[in-house]
Parts: sequence; structure tokens; C-alpha cells
Amino acid sequence: MTSGHLQIRWFAPFLALVLAYGGSGCGDDVENPIETNPNEVITTVTLTFAPASGGTNPQAQFRDADGPGGADPIIAGTTLTVGETYTLTVEFLNELEDPPEDITPEIFDERDEHQTFLVGERVEGPATTVSTDALIRHAYADTDTLGLPIGLTNTVEALAVGATTISFGLRHMPLINQLPQKRAGLEDEVAQAGGFDSDNAALALPGSWDVVVDLPITVEAP
Repeated sequence: MTSGHLQIRWFAPFLALVLAYGGSGCGDDVENPIETNPNEVITTVTLTFAPASGGTNPQAQFRDADGPGGADPIIAGTTLTVGETYTLTVEFLNELEDPPEDITPEIFDERDEHQTFLVGERVEGPATTVSTDALIRHAYADTDTLGLPIGLTNTVEALAVGATTISFGLRHMPLINQLPQKRAGLEDEVAQAGGFDSDNAALALPGSWDVVVDLPITVEAP
């Protein structure tokens, strides 16, 4: 699905649910590993940038309230100010529920099974290679119970004037046979693979994507 020049990728878990109910039963063994937690249903992703200097909090949002196959999603980019440092927080909603369900607390509760990734050609950060013309710099600002990054809270610095598109993804890595799948250095693996496109054969992360969205970001002078 596209909207103008912006490619949107929405990895819904409905197929996984169909397979789960349609497949045959299996035991808790190596040949038939059992995941203890399905993917989240997420229709809306909101990125809120709170400037350290105070004032209005810019937001970027992907919203597909009726899920895949319905109306086109609504994509709203945002504008940052060069030289400013922002606290970036992320909210995930399931608007197929009535009232809409905030999935963010559940992701935090399952933080040992989740991690977000922020990449882009003009992004400098833990999941990207070095960019000599980066517009923004990203860093994780939270950790799970094992000290690994989550990415529900982040720090973003606006480095230079310009426009770019960022890709933001939430990876779900549930336990298999009661063993953790999330591991240290996943962001480095994404950087070395050059991103996390669904057809990137060079990337072999555990788990699967709850959601991946592309959002336009503009950085302007004060």
C-alpha cells in the first residue's frame, strides 16, 4: 500500500492467528516449538517528540483504524527544530476494539519480549550505520529487566535542516519453550544488515514484526 511517494508496511497478526487456529496441535518440544504469546494487534502508532526546551510536542502518526484491506491509512509526519533535543515516546493503539485499546502498557509489561527500531538514510543511531549527513540522532532511553533496550522512550536530537523518511518497527520476540528469544545487540544486527525490510535476507532477528511504519520527518531552522 502506498500513499504518495511514501511506502507503508503494516504487519498485522491476523494471518498468524488463522494459522494458529487452523494448524494441528503439537507438544512442547524442539521439533514443534511453542510461542507463549501471539503478536499484538496494532492499528495506530504515534510518535511524540517532547522538546527539552519546553513548548509544543510535535507528533508523527500512522493510523489504519479499520485494519488492512479497508480504507487507506492516514499518515501524518512532523517537523522538528534543528539544535533541539527531544524525548521521543511511542504509543500503540488497537482501534479495531471499541473503545480503542492502548497496547502500550502491555508492551511495557512484556518488555523482555519487545524492542523497537528506528532507522533511515539520514538517521544516526544504534540501528543504523554511520551517516555523514544525518538529520536526526536517535538513542534508546529505557531498558528491560535484563538491561536490554526497549524503545518506548528514546532521545532524539535534531542535527541539521532537511527532510527525510524514518522507518519505525516494533519487534515481538515471545518465549519459545519458555526460553527467551530477545538478545543483546539486535540493533547492531539491524545496522549491519542495512535496515529491516521484510525481504532483507541478511537480517535474521528472532520473533516477528508487530508493526512497521514509514513516517516523514522535517527538520527546520528555529
